[in-house]
Amino acid sequence: MSDNRFRDNTDEAEFEDLSLSEREEILRSEARRRYVARQEHQRRKKTQNTLATVGKIFVATLVIFIILAYILFNIVSDKKKNRDKGIKAFNKGDYEEAIDYFSKSIEAKQWFSTAMDMDTYFYLGDTYMRIGDYENAKQTYHLIQAFGSEKDKEKAQPYLNISDAMDEVDAGNYDMAVEKLKVEVDNGDTDAALYLGSCYYMMGENKKMLESYELYLKDNPLDSYLAYQISTYYLENDNLELAKAYIDSGLNADTAYADRLRFNNVIYAEKQHDFDTAFQLISELKDQFPDVEEYQREYDFLYTRVNVDPTLSNQPEESE
Repeated sequence: MSDNRFRDNTDEAEFEDLSLSEREEILRSEARRRYVARQEHQRRKKTQNTLATVGKIFVATLVIFIILAYILFNIVSDKKKNRDKGIKAFNKGDYEEAIDYFSKSIEAKQWFSTAMDMDTYFYLGDTYMRIGDYENAKQTYHLIQAFGSEKDKEKAQPYLNISDAMDEVDAGNYDMAVEKLKVEVDNGDTDAALYLGSCYYMMGENKKMLESYELYLKDNPLDSYLAYQISTYYLENDNLELAKAYIDSGLNADTAYADRLRFNNVIYAEKQHDFDTAFQLISELKDQFPDVEEYQREYDFLYTRVNVDPTLSNQPEESE
């Protein structure tokens, strides 16, 4: 027998000289040692297998976590937050700010957001229309036509036609623009009546302008842009009561044309021969918009009305 079998250093010769009971004891001792060694080996192997399993579970969990994080990032983003901010700015008349938020919302990557994006595109197109950027409005509606559902495409078509007509206005083709817009109005699109009224305003056809605006207002609330144009018309025709009513309503609607409405308020006070009030209003407007020459000219004119003594030949210097 080899030494590996007898770990108590008993060689074969000595083993043969031992009594039977001594031999049995050595064999039992060796059997116990082998049993303990086998149990220890199995324990270590089990521990190694457990660690390997835990490691695999950890790696799998990490992979799942990364996948879930990726999915979550693409499902929940800043898309809706920016869209909501854009709508809020749009409703306030802060159109440049609205365009910024709508663009960020559309650019944000998010799964299952096609319907939201299409609706945001409609807001974006409407915003471009309100600031007179008809080229970008057309491009926006073309995108809806290219990627939207059939329902979206059908809804976008009238707006595309309107933006195309207003492009004709920018080119000075008023008659062509009027014809295109009248088609939409005849089809029941009261939004087109707003732009038709603007065309008539630029063409000097004030009666048709008012008719178009009245048609638009049947289905839509008054905004500052419309209030500015109508109040301007009434000021030019010395209907001061209606002019003032539209000025006040426009200032309470939104801020998009607030400065122009405030200027109309100056003209209203001037036509009422209330030069002190008019000068106070134009002073505030000039200070806020120092680069607008029209406000500066009106300020200079009203200054002479409230500060010059008609008995003096020279205008006094402006006080600090």
